[in-house]
Amino acid sequence: MQGCRDLLRTFTYEDVMAWLCYAVPLLFMIGPSAVMAREPLASILFHSAIGFSLSALIHRIGHALLSPLPKGPHTISLSATRRLPIRLTLSRFVWLLEGVVSLSLFCGVLAKRCWMAGGTDMLVVGGVLFLLAGALFFLPVRLVKLWETRYYPATSLVGPSDDVINQSLSGLPRLFK
Repeated sequence: MQGCRDLLRTFTYEDVMAWLCYAVPLLFMIGPSAVMAREPLASILFHSAIGFSLSALIHRIGHALLSPLPKGPHTISLSATRRLPIRLTLSRFVWLLEGVVSLSLFCGVLAKRCWMAGGTDMLVVGGVLFLLAGALFFLPVRLVKLWETRYYPATSLVGPSDDVINQSLSGLPRLFK
C-alpha cells in the first residue's frame, strides 16, 4: 500500500487524467483481445474477468483522485476557437475520454479482423478502420490539453494531496485481506 501511495504522490492531475482515460480501456480490452487470438472459452473468461476488475479498480481510484478539482460544467473545445455545443462536468468529460479511447480500441480490433478475413475490400476497410483508430486514440491528448489550458491551468503542476490519496485508496486493504 505504501508503494501505491508513493507512486500516486509523484503524479500530477494531468498524469491522473492520462492514465485514467488510457489505462482503463486498455485493461478492459484484455478480454476482447483473447477473443481475437482465438483462445479457448475458459481463457477468454479468465482474461475478461482480470481485465474488467483491474479497469474497474483503476477507474474508481482515478475518479476519486480527481475529486478535489472543480466540477462545474464547461464547454468542450476542439481547437482554440471551435467548441462543441455541450457542457460537461469533469467526471463526464473523463467518461467521454474513456469512451473515445474504447471506441479507438474497438476500431483497431475490427481492423485486425478485416485484415484477417482477406480480400481487397476487407484490406481497404481494415486500413480505414486502423486510421480511424489511430486518430481516435490520440484525440483525448488534444482534448485534455485544451481543457486544462482553459479551465485547470495548474493541473500539470499540482497533484493530489495525501488526504485525497488516502481516501481514494481506502477500499484497497479490504481486497487484500
